[in-house]
Amino acid sequence: MTPGNRESAGRYYRAAQFETKEEAGRSGKHWADDELAIISRADLSLKEAALMLGRTYASVARRRHLLRRHRRMAQRAELNSTG
Repeated sequence: MTPGNRESAGRYYRAAQFETKEEAGRSGKHWADDELAIISRADLSLKEAALMLGRTYASVARRRHLLRRHRRMAQRAELNSTG
């Protein structure tokens, strides 16, 4: 990533976090299954999902990352157990 792109990405992240933080009413609350289903949708951006759920951009980004990581680990474990 070039320095210009990194700066642009940083500005977008800060702006998205600021915008969603104002609307976040579920900060610190347990993630419900229906919320996890929404952030798993590929057709929604992180910002759209955050605004829809009343969560911050950062919290949605982190949870989506953890979900994907968990799925990959489960798939690997499944492959290893069938061998």
